[in-house]
Amino acid sequence: MTEQNGALSRISNGAASVAGAAIIALVIIQLIIVILRYIFSFGIPWGLDLLVYLFFIQSLLPLPLVVLENHNVRVDILYQGYLPGKKAILDRFGLVFLLFPATGYAAYVSWRPMVNSWRLLETSPTLDGLPGYFLLKTLLFLIFAGIALVSLVLAMKKQPWVYEGKPEEEL
Repeated sequence: MTEQNGALSRISNGAASVAGAAIIALVIIQLIIVILRYIFSFGIPWGLDLLVYLFFIQSLLPLPLVVLENHNVRVDILYQGYLPGKKAILDRFGLVFLLFPATGYAAYVSWRPMVNSWRLLETSPTLDGLPGYFLLKTLLFLIFAGIALVSLVLAMKKQPWVYEGKPEEEL
């Protein structure tokens, strides 16, 4: 990780830490819900909503960090043999012409449902569910917008990520 990513990196790392805590909470709460339901015959109507909220948080929050630190899964045949300069050109192309438009469009499309949800202070669609459904829609919008922002920040760098292997070639 380079220092150029500064604040973006700190925000992404903080979000990933929250996601890690959400995973632990998800497992513990699921265990409590199962014990209450099947041992004590006591159901919690909003329990499923809580699990869905936690799963949503733990799944989405780390995504900007995955892009920022290039922790994504690659299935490539040719890319691995390229020099760092050529990798940077290909990565920049992918960031600007594939990732940014896709996530930018997703953020654009999720904007209106998020605003409408805030206007209504939308609650869970399940009976006796948790309030704050509008917060999930907000998180979805923020994640898409965050990934779009990360893709632009990385695309403006000489080399979006640190490449291993052969010495750098000039761009």
